Amino acid sequence: MQANPFRPFGPWLRPYRRQIAFGLALLFVAQVFTMVLPLVLKQAIDVARSSLDGDTSAIHTGSVRGDIALYCGAIAAMAILGWVVNFGMRWYFTSLSRHVERDVRRAYVQ
Repeated sequence: MQANPFRPFGPWLRPYRRQIAFGLALLFVAQVFTMVLPLVLKQAIDVARSSLDGDTSAIHTGSVRGDIALYCGAIAAMAILGWVVNFGMRWYFTSLSRHVERDVRRAYVQ
């Protein structure tokens, strides 16, 4: 058994190295959004909790409502951007797989 499962597909994947690298970069960015979103939510909860406890040192905008609105906007923007990047990554990899499939078919079905 081979350690690299993509080795048999090397001749057909090699012409698409740049596209594969771009798709992997989109995958990385999508995962960053997935990881950062809960951290921003945690920070928003911590600011709201500290304001309920009477500690105003964690407030950034001058009011608790302003901070909550800021975090809500950040969470919404990151969710939308994450969706766009995730959709783009899936679209990109799907079209790339169709190109590779076309090349394999041309090689064996002619």
